[in-house]
Amino acid sequence: EQYTSVAQPGEVLRKQQKWTKPLLIVFVAALAGVAVLVAHDRDWKAPAVRVRGHPEFTEEDATPANPPGESATATSPPAETDLSAASEWTAMHPDPAVLKWLDTSEVKPGGTTCGFLTAPLGTMGVHVDSYPDVKVYFCIKFADTQPAPKGTVFTHCGGPGSLSACGINWGAMAGDGYNHVGMDQRGLGRSLPTFATPNCTVAGSSILDDYEDEEAVRRNLRKIKARAHTCFNDPSFQLPAKNNKSGRDYFNFLQFSGTDEVAEDLDRFRKAIGARKLSLHGVSYGTAIVMTYATKFRDHVDKFVLNSPMPPTLSMFDIAWGAAQGNQLQYDDFADACDAAGAACPL
Repeated sequence: EQYTSVAQPGEVLRKQQKWTKPLLIVFVAALAGVAVLVAHDRDWKAPAVRVRGHPEFTEEDATPANPPGESATATSPPAETDLSAASEWTAMHPDPAVLKWLDTSEVKPGGTTCGFLTAPLGTMGVHVDSYPDVKVYFCIKFADTQPAPKGTVFTHCGGPGSLSACGINWGAMAGDGYNHVGMDQRGLGRSLPTFATPNCTVAGSSILDDYEDEEAVRRNLRKIKARAHTCFNDPSFQLPAKNNKSGRDYFNFLQFSGTDEVAEDLDRFRKAIGARKLSLHGVSYGTAIVMTYATKFRDHVDKFVLNSPMPPTLSMFDIAWGAAQGNQLQYDDFADACDAAGAACPL
């Protein structure tokens, strides 16, 4: 808004240059502060994969490795219909102890319904009997033919912040023959607990009028830090352990709501519907989720699509710095074009 009254286009570029570095600093620091609100996924690495066209690709890369103790045999690929496990559970009749559809009248070929997956807060064996349960909201559009001829495709549209409806709508691009699945990942949408608490809202604008005022910048960053601290300690995120006999054993929900937990919830969903494999479609941040799933549960992946993939790193600093640079370069190009346009520039 500060540029709506600029008389000469040349002033845009000069003003922009004045706060280029301070803006980068504030942008990175703000994103780093928000990092307190999510669980940190440590030491995650994408598998090294070479595909056709890669300079180091060989025919060995096209041949799956055999499990230890098994010899290589020529076998036909499984039929598309062989995507369900030897299980009594199906997408239309899932394991009721784990997944319950809310409206049974919608559970029919071609229908769309939603429900809650019950999941333990964490997966570490040492706490397996202590973790409280959380509720994760899943939605599914059933294939017109059941069981689905091509299996089930899960889509995550990115964010984090996209919800189950987006997953179903984008999943439709896979075509007929699939069950299309989306989710409200932990903390979002209708999943419980929810991130939407008063202590986690941003009070007032975090945008500064003068990025060269060092004290104002520091004051603003202290405000962001205090808000993140208050959010992290919100009572609604302090979940008591199941065997909390002392009354003092709690887990913080925010430490169990990251990318790794989304992948675990997705595999729990796969088991609940009796599927042997899932097809995966990730967009933007959604690619981090499906890459994580494929890394942890590679034997349960059918087809795999990365749309606008993230780099194979979950370093908050790298992501924040890259985003800040991208935004700044985008504005530089815009200001430069406006400067070159002269009187034709709308500013």
